[in-house]
Amino acid sequence: MEFTMASPAFKKAFLASACALLITGPYAYSDQNIDQASAREQIMVVLDASGSMWGRVDGKAKIEILRDSYASLVERWDDEAVDAGLIVYGHRKKGDCNDIELVASPGPVDAASQTEFARKLNPKGKTPLGNSVRMAADVLKYTEQKATVLLLSDGAETCGVDPCALGRELEAAGVNFTAHVIGFDIRDANTQAQLRCLATETGGLYLSAANADELDNALSKASAEQELTAPSGYEIRAVIDDTTQTSGPTQWTITGPDFSLSESTDIGRIQPSLLDGANTRPGRLQVHASARSGDYVGTADFDWPLTENTEILLRAAAANAAISVQGPVYSASTMIVELNIAPRPDDVFALVPRGAGFSHHVRSLNGDIVKGTFEMRTAPHPGEYDLIYLYDPYGISREDARIPVTVLPSEIDLSAPSAVSRGQTFDVRWKGPALADHTIVIGPASDPDAYDAIAWPSSGNPISLAAPDQPGTYEIRYREDYDTLFVLPIEVK
Repeated sequence: MEFTMASPAFKKAFLASACALLITGPYAYSDQNIDQASAREQIMVVLDASGSMWGRVDGKAKIEILRDSYASLVERWDDEAVDAGLIVYGHRKKGDCNDIELVASPGPVDAASQTEFARKLNPKGKTPLGNSVRMAADVLKYTEQKATVLLLSDGAETCGVDPCALGRELEAAGVNFTAHVIGFDIRDANTQAQLRCLATETGGLYLSAANADELDNALSKASAEQELTAPSGYEIRAVIDDTTQTSGPTQWTITGPDFSLSESTDIGRIQPSLLDGANTRPGRLQVHASARSGDYVGTADFDWPLTENTEILLRAAAANAAISVQGPVYSASTMIVELNIAPRPDDVFALVPRGAGFSHHVRSLNGDIVKGTFEMRTAPHPGEYDLIYLYDPYGISREDARIPVTVLPSEIDLSAPSAVSRGQTFDVRWKGPALADHTIVIGPASDPDAYDAIAWPSSGNPISLAAPDQPGTYEIRYREDYDTLFVLPIEVK
């Protein structure tokens, strides 16, 4: 995917995004409209400045692209006197889930100071987007008044907050809370689903910014949806099974006295304004809703006009899924999985500790699942696990199948001289699965995460390593990603 966010087209689209999503009326102050200004909507922007923002798009760091776009945004807001605030996370400390900073509370925007702040952002840390959105909601006093948050993130939550659950919590407790989410250069389907769920559960919109043209199209749709979902009387809300979750994208068929309507919505809500526009006469309505690729359906009758917010329960159709694993399964390797049904777009396989749920998964797979057999990574360490087959893990987390899997230890071994000279190149022989991301490194025994030289077993046997320049006690480690699977001590003299 190409993404030229710093281009004039993107800047224009990003500005239109914030304004179309967040600004619902005139914001100019005058002596005659102080009362109107004091009651206007409050807006909080939440920006991702985590370490992943040093990733590059079209040769340019994402944080540099974001700096330019945010500078243009606040310049526009400075002219329009928008009451906006700013929260940034991940920009001050490595590995700290509490690195969330309230930069500006909602009020007239000081474009110069906020632009200068953005120019100095230096991504370092994790992605506590959930707690950042929670802080934004609290600053906006969302339990007392209407509150809107715009989150821009390039990755998934990494600090243990479930964005779906957070969205449901804020939606339930807020007077009229909405979170709109822009996913910046996100290619992982699970991450997109996680961010989309936060928006959906609050009645907000998820916009995927892959390039300027796609963003322009998304913004046109967002403007139409915002008009559709403007508060107007009571709504019909589609709820998944026995949860409190809205259904997300939903197909509706509504029939009544001399009336029939078919409609699709990106969120699981039908506003009375839609039915008003269809000239519905008072009487009994039958509403049928279908969501999540038709896996959840429900039908209910309601009296029109509504006298309260109304829910229709969508129940799951039986999946009749069966899964199996072929042959012995070994750690830090791959296994062959068999599925008897055609997978749906949001299906996920996950390997979890015995009896655990999806949130504890050590391996997950989606996108490469097919009916029949396919390959999946195993756990890095031996033990007793379960393989679970889920539908929409970042939403309902419905398990359609679960089987026990015993992961046996792979034969992993290293052999090398017990001592080498400083700077000496030496050979290391190895045994192991030698997957593409497996590495062999040499590093100080005192720091298990540090290393001085690296090689890939998939490149051949033996591999060569260069000894560090400083004498001391070191380790040769066979690793999968950051997980050490075997250690061989070595002295550097």
